[in-house]
Amino acid sequence: MRFRWYQKVVVIVCLISTLTLPVLANEWNIYTPAVILMEPRTGRVLYERNMNERRYPASITKIMTAIIVIQESDLNEIVTISEEAINLLRPTYARADLQVGEELTVYQLLNLIMLVSANEAANALAIHVAGSIEAFAELMNARAREIGAYNTNFVNPSGVHHPYQHSTAYDLALIGRYAMRKRCF
Repeated sequence: MRFRWYQKVVVIVCLISTLTLPVLANEWNIYTPAVILMEPRTGRVLYERNMNERRYPASITKIMTAIIVIQESDLNEIVTISEEAINLLRPTYARADLQVGEELTVYQLLNLIMLVSANEAANALAIHVAGSIEAFAELMNARAREIGAYNTNFVNPSGVHHPYQHSTAYDLALIGRYAMRKRCF
């Protein structure tokens, strides 16, 4: 399987841009405390700094959400937005302004989580696939272990901050590599 150059760039940019607290890296002027550059075909680490340091994964969490949803449902299934999917979020969080009772396909909701970072869409998909946010998080954690992401723990499908939701640059690279290899994106 060959990866296009832009797929490699997307993974690198996602990992670099979402790991917060800027710190000057010596030779490349990379302003992030944890970073990894992984060759996607072999998994060989080409560059790293603090790749095993636990961090909050934020919206990169949605990559694992998309993996689970794509593998566990049909893209044409209809999802009804529940009150729970919306009410679990603070008003200031990223949203697509979905309404209770609104019906969208899995495909439409996946687009909303990946392009708009719509947290209520991630919640709706999790509830649709697993029946609850907690059950979906269990699926996410099981898949993370299968992939080899042993320093990752998911609590929600959106990446909304939670003190027990964490990952590492290395684990996120493994998850991104898996998504590309399975052609989730």
